[in-house]
Amino acid sequence: MHIFIDESGTFTGVGADLPAVSTLGALILTSHSMPKLFRRYKRLRVNLPKNGKGEVKGSKLNEVQVAMVVELLRKNGAIFCASMIDLAGIRPTT
Repeated sequence: MHIFIDESGTFTGVGADLPAVSTLGALILTSHSMPKLFRRYKRLRVNLPKNGKGEVKGSKLNEVQVAMVVELLRKNGAIFCASMIDLAGIRPTT
């Protein structure tokens, strides 16, 4: 089993007036599914938007591209878990 973890957001903004949402996600894959999944993803990623370093950025995917990635993961038995927090809703104690 392999677990890939990534985050999004600054994890700052306690007591802010505007939303300060941050997310932590974990993608869980079985070892036996990875070779086939990676081969298929390699073909799919050719048409996905990348940053200057060649990394696919989820925030740049359109709805169709997200659906293609999600379907690929679903068909290969992936599990995705995410947790979100809006730190603006937390008031500092004094």
